[in-house]
Amino acid sequence: MNNLEKKILIIGLGSIGERHIRNLLSLDYKNIACLRRNISTARTFDINNITQFDSREEAVKWSPEYIIVCSPSNNHNSDLIFWSKHCINFLVEVPLHSSSEEMENSKDLLEKRGARILLGHNIRFHPALKKMKEIINSKIFGELLFIKSEFGEYLPDCHPWEDYRTRYEARSDLGGGALLTSLHELDHSMFLAGKYKDASGLIETLSLDIDCEDFVSIIANHKSGVVSQISLDFIQRDYQRSTKLCFENGLVFWELKKKSLYAFDSNDKKTGWKNILNLESYDFNQTYIDQILYFLNEDFSEFNSLEDGLHILKLIKKIKDQNKLKRS
Repeated sequence: MNNLEKKILIIGLGSIGERHIRNLLSLDYKNIACLRRNISTARTFDINNITQFDSREEAVKWSPEYIIVCSPSNNHNSDLIFWSKHCINFLVEVPLHSSSEEMENSKDLLEKRGARILLGHNIRFHPALKKMKEIINSKIFGELLFIKSEFGEYLPDCHPWEDYRTRYEARSDLGGGALLTSLHELDHSMFLAGKYKDASGLIETLSLDIDCEDFVSIIANHKSGVVSQISLDFIQRDYQRSTKLCFENGLVFWELKKKSLYAFDSNDKKTGWKNILNLESYDFNQTYIDQILYFLNEDFSEFNSLEDGLHILKLIKKIKDQNKLKRS
């Protein structure tokens, strides 16, 4: 069968579900379906271009071969358990789940059923992150010492057409909060410096009218000896995403909005900072396209795996538990 004819089911039709469908349609995939709670129109594409289901039973009869899970994170475990009886290929939007205990309990069953799970960390496909990994491995600036990462946005401005307090990011019952729903930077650091050894953090609700945190500051150490400092928030009035690498003999800095990767070589101070990767023409949506092509065409079992997702969830639980202890 032509790969473009394979059946792809998207579970959930929020903004990320719609993005995946738009990208699949742009790539000329023919058999796209969506499972959602209500049959209605889509916001950013013609819903008549895909098949819609409002029940699992009807969707099962369609026999999907690839499933993209875009439901609220607290539903991911039940979605995976149910659908792993009918399909083995899953792209799961992050966070993997809101509970590390639930996912740990399901891990053996999912593996026994042969589920192949790719986590939706699309930024691993960004050229800047790939280049940073290449620089670390080359040791051109010596050993990596620490990573400083930041993500911030103003949640009420993200979807101005809806009340931000109703979104899953703002609701603890749906697995919301800055730590869980903005965990890409935790994944970046793990991708660059290896798995974590330990972490602690400050978790606060500083500004927004929500029942979960809008600000997190994390200090973590990796098994490799590298230290990461990570800041996540929902309250910055301008979108920010950046990563700085500090080496023995240099610095590397990426800021998403500036579309450049800069490096400073301490052995060549006359040159100063220089642009080592120009990304002016790079469309960020390409990370999602590359990710979905990887999902549909590659063996992804060792990349962005279930094990990676569990490792991050356990770290988040430890940070949250420590924060509760400090407040008691």
